[in-house]
Amino acid sequence: MVRLVVAATLIIFTGLNAFLFSYKDKVLPQNSVVLKTSDAQYPLTVELARTAEEKRKGLMFRDSLEEGAGMLFVNEQAGTASFWMKNMRFPIDMLFIGDDLKVKQIVHSAAPCLLEKDTCPSYISRESVQYILEVPAAYSKTHGISRGDELILDLDL
Repeated sequence: MVRLVVAATLIIFTGLNAFLFSYKDKVLPQNSVVLKTSDAQYPLTVELARTAEEKRKGLMFRDSLEEGAGMLFVNEQAGTASFWMKNMRFPIDMLFIGDDLKVKQIVHSAAPCLLEKDTCPSYISRESVQYILEVPAAYSKTHGISRGDELILDLDL
C-alpha cells in the first residue's frame, strides 16, 4: 500500500512539474504578418495571443524575443488596451493597432518589471485598438515604423 501511495505521488508530482515547465515555455500558434511603411514591408513571424490566459501571460518569463519575431494580441473587438511589463525579462516595443489595421501608437523600448509587488507601470492605448503587436526593443525605430503604418494580416481570424 505504501508503495502504491509513493508511486501515485511521484506520478502526480512528475506530471504537475512537467505541466508547469511546459506551460512556462509554451509557444503559441505562429503566423506571418507584415508591417508596411511608405518605403518598405517587414515580415514578422508572430505568436497569436487570443484567449484571456494567453493574453495574461504574453511574453512573461521568456528570456528573449528574436529579431523578426513578435507576439500579436488579437481582441474580438476594438477598445482601450492596457499592458504592463510584469515578469518580463527584456524590453520590447508595443504597437497599438486599430481595427483598420493602422498603427495608432507605439511604446518604444518598454522596460522589464521584475518587482514582486503589482507596482509596474501600465501602457494604455490613447485610441481604440484591436491588435497589439509586441516586437523586440528598438524594432520600430530601426525599421522606421510609425503612426499610420499598416499591419497586413495573413491570418484566419
